[in-house]
Order: sequence, then C-alpha cells, then structure tokens
Amino acid sequence: MKARTTLVAAALLLPGTLYGESISRDDLPGMSAECERQRQEQIAPLREEAIQECVDVKRGDREFCERYNRDFGEATPLAGGGMRPGLFYELPVCEQAYAAEKYLHMNPGEDTYEAP
Repeated sequence: MKARTTLVAAALLLPGTLYGESISRDDLPGMSAECERQRQEQIAPLREEAIQECVDVKRGDREFCERYNRDFGEATPLAGGGMRPGLFYELPVCEQAYAAEKYLHMNPGEDTYEAP
C-alpha cells in the first residue's frame, strides 16, 4: 500500500515525468526534492543497520556510531582521492531530474526537456 501511495504521490507531484512528457525548468526543484526524499527513504534503514552494527560489533556507543554514519549513503570523498558515490541515484525520478538538469544546462535557450 505504501509503495502505491508513493507512486501516486509522485505522479501527482511530477506531472509528465512518468509518461515521457515535457519537464520544464520550473519542474526541476520539485523533481530534485522528490529525488532526495525517495533516496532518503531508501537510505534510512540501511543507515540504521550500519549504526546498529557499529554499536554491536565495534562496541561503540550509539552517539559515536550515529556521528560516524551521519553521511552514510551520500557521496563522500575517499582518503586516497576520488569520491564514494551516493546511493539510490538510479531511482527513476533522480535519473529524469539529472537528465533534464543536464539538458537544460547545456541548452540555455530551451525551457523544457522532453523526457524519453
């Protein structure tokens, strides 16, 4: 039921994105926010598992483990250089938001992106 509610909410909040219609510059902030909301929904239980594992296995206190895992699932720099990619950017709304943002950035004269 929750998945269906989320899908319906996404369809209402992001008109046109599910059916290959136009995405305007004005749609991008809402799409980006929806992407981040959906990502955080997916990341939250994994972050909690990592915190609990830290507490149980490494015998850290919960406060330390929460601080240590505060950026779990986010893009973070690696000690040797480079970046650890963030999780769940492959969600459809995230891919569409990124594609539209990239297209509109590269085509400043355009006001809409036609989603495939």
